[in-house]
Amino acid sequence: MKSKVELFPDLFCPMCIDDPEVACERDKDIKCLHCGIELCAHHMAEHLQKVHCISIEWRGELKN
Repeated sequence: MKSKVELFPDLFCPMCIDDPEVACERDKDIKCLHCGIELCAHHMAEHLQKVHCISIEWRGELKN
């Protein structure tokens, strides 16, 4: 029996599928405005930093 990732690969983040440390593949959340790739939020931060040199690091204080 095929897994849901094998049946519907276009629904899932391609970096999750290729990452051996990811136990459960995530849905695509965000589309990169620079190159158009669709990834989950976790991998989008990594993509922006490695490919486009944009850091997504929060140094401020969260306020309600």
